[in-house]
Amino acid sequence: MIRVDDDFIIDVDSMNYMPKVKRIRTNKETGEKYEHYEVLGYYSTLQGAIRGVLDYKVRILSSVEEKPLKTVLKEVERIYKQFNELMGRILDGEDD
Repeated sequence: MIRVDDDFIIDVDSMNYMPKVKRIRTNKETGEKYEHYEVLGYYSTLQGAIRGVLDYKVRILSSVEEKPLKTVLKEVERIYKQFNELMGRILDGEDD
């Protein structure tokens, strides 16, 4: 498993990379809350899985409420910058 950030992980098996988003669920019988990870898709490469997380973040960002295009583009740029910094730290060995 690869932890992307607090809300996203990428599970790996012999055939796929599966990005997942954390959800908080409630047990209907007990009312107890628990964490559950929902699969966003199945990808043959790590790059594809990371792109899947980015695309999901952008879709959620754009679907929550109506926003001007300029605002959405600035937030998308922030998301991509955050991921580029994360990838740089990982490749430099700083994020173990």
